[in-house]
Amino acid sequence: MTVARTRQMSRWIASAATTLVFGGTAGCSEPRDTLELVVSLRTDLSPVQEFDTVHLSLFSLGANSVAKRHSVSVEENAFVPARTIAELGDLQFGDYRLDVQLEDASRDRLIAKRPVLLTVATNTAVTVPISRSCVNVACPPKDNPATPEDEAKQTACFGGRCVDPRCTAENRAACGMDAACDEAKNTERGNEDCATGAECATGECSLGICWAKPKARDAAAACNATQWCDPERGCVDVEQNPPAEALPSCIDGMRNGTETSIDCGGDCDACVNTTAPQCDDGVLNGNETGTDCGGDCDACRFSPVVDRSCRDGAQSGEEEGIDCGGICTPCPGSLEFPSDIDFDCAAQTDIPVHQCLALVAFYVEMDGSLWDSQTGWLSPMSMCTWEGITCAGGAVTRVEFADNNLVGSLLPVIGNLSSLEALTIEDTAIHGSIPSEIGLLTNLETIRLQRTALSGTLPSELGELSNLKELWLAENAFNGPIPAELGSLNNLEELWLSSNGFGGNIPATLGNLSNLKRLALNRNMLIGAIPSEIGNLSSLEWLWLNQNQLTGSIPAELGQLSELVRLNLFTNQLSGTIPVELAQLTNVASIFLNENQLRGDVPAVLMDLPRLNTIRIDRNACLYATSCGSFLTWLNSEDPDWRSTNTDSGCTPPPGTCP
Repeated sequence: MTVARTRQMSRWIASAATTLVFGGTAGCSEPRDTLELVVSLRTDLSPVQEFDTVHLSLFSLGANSVAKRHSVSVEENAFVPARTIAELGDLQFGDYRLDVQLEDASRDRLIAKRPVLLTVATNTAVTVPISRSCVNVACPPKDNPATPEDEAKQTACFGGRCVDPRCTAENRAACGMDAACDEAKNTERGNEDCATGAECATGECSLGICWAKPKARDAAAACNATQWCDPERGCVDVEQNPPAEALPSCIDGMRNGTETSIDCGGDCDACVNTTAPQCDDGVLNGNETGTDCGGDCDACRFSPVVDRSCRDGAQSGEEEGIDCGGICTPCPGSLEFPSDIDFDCAAQTDIPVHQCLALVAFYVEMDGSLWDSQTGWLSPMSMCTWEGITCAGGAVTRVEFADNNLVGSLLPVIGNLSSLEALTIEDTAIHGSIPSEIGLLTNLETIRLQRTALSGTLPSELGELSNLKELWLAENAFNGPIPAELGSLNNLEELWLSSNGFGGNIPATLGNLSNLKRLALNRNMLIGAIPSEIGNLSSLEWLWLNQNQLTGSIPAELGQLSELVRLNLFTNQLSGTIPVELAQLTNVASIFLNENQLRGDVPAVLMDLPRLNTIRIDRNACLYATSCGSFLTWLNSEDPDWRSTNTDSGCTPPPGTCP
């Protein structure tokens, strides 16, 4: 029996008697190795015209991680009645949160979103209702952010009202509201309780709420082939279609705009004090054992008897310690493993026992029996010849995996690998956060955890890795601020944090990294000004800050980066002028300043940069040139659209500007 199977059976035995199933029916037989969740969407928002993409994220609550992501590009077909949009397979028995978002991807706008809580104990089907009446409705409501302690929070919208997130078409009892219309009155012409404001649409009562349904093309008052039916405005020409109003930033579940945290701060309401555990902030923090429950908060909603061992941050079930021992991975210092693991760390002589324990725990947690390649693992071969493991001086020095079907999370026991110099796990499905115990690995020179499902905030303990030269964490789901402690990594040469969800300001302490050659913070949600301290990075060759929400002016101090080859600041909200000090970048090959709010005269001295071969300044507010002749010819050849794409319609260059 595999490790995954052993764990799954243990959880099943401990919890089957009390499991609640939402959106499906539990069977009485032994659970399958993997289960399937079929997701359908019911909405009266118009596909293509109001939304063109459906994005799903399925989170495993027990692991506090992303289990599945799925996106669907929709075609012009009705979603009333419901349509199947995803079949999510290879799931384990457990509790999940499903987030469904309707997006207008062509305009990068979120139109509506809906969370659903459910338990998958057998093959399950769930229909997610997102009605037009829920667009721009914030849940939970501001005037009633929490329900009584024995009720789930009202975090989902149904029929324009905030309801329990377990509310689905299959679990209408959880919706907790009186019917707004009478389904018995439905006719082919609509329902008298659900009148629409346009003749081209009829009102349909279903699930106790009203939905708008366009009339068939051959029906009276129906729209023609070049139009679509807006239930409020009537027939609208397709080419003149404005998108449905997108969710304002304060209720979209993301940190954006001027917010200092998720949906709060800046132009939104004040944020609650997050220095203490919060029981209503929608994240797993403090000493909670589930999101907003357990620890100092109320008991978790999904039956406190359900065994959440190995993932809940508390000692529970058969555990001998917090998330270790019993049916879980071994506790540090313990020689106990799940019953089907037959390897005696005390009997081997290759590496210290505590490092052996860490490797076996890694194998168990990452479902090693299912790896594509597992050469040597748990065999009598030297542990230093096991797949992905390198030793030196009688200790593990390198753990390196690319792909290889690893799953699971990084356990605190990784801190046992005190001689580790390189930790590389890329292109895998590992999830969860980076444990703070990584700060114990002071010999680390390289960390490469890229293109995985890792999430959460970065531990400040990373700043204790004084020998670290490379920190690659790109293309994950990390969030929160970039720790200021990273500025203590004096030997760091490469810092790649791109394509995550980091927010807040760029720490000024990064200006202390005198050996840094490449700094990639692009594709995040960073706000505020570019710290002038970045100009202290005398060894920097690449500076990628593009595609954030940075404001303020471009620091003149960037002109001190004498080794800089690539400068990417595009797609931000930078203002002010292009500093003439950039002409000091004698090694720069490319400068991208496009898609900002820059104004003023373009410095002609940029033409004299000896190695510059690409410059982009288009799509700014109001740029112009007062130096004509060869400079203007050069600039027009480098970026032909720079003048025509000024976004300020009132841009009036001063007298003497080039024609």
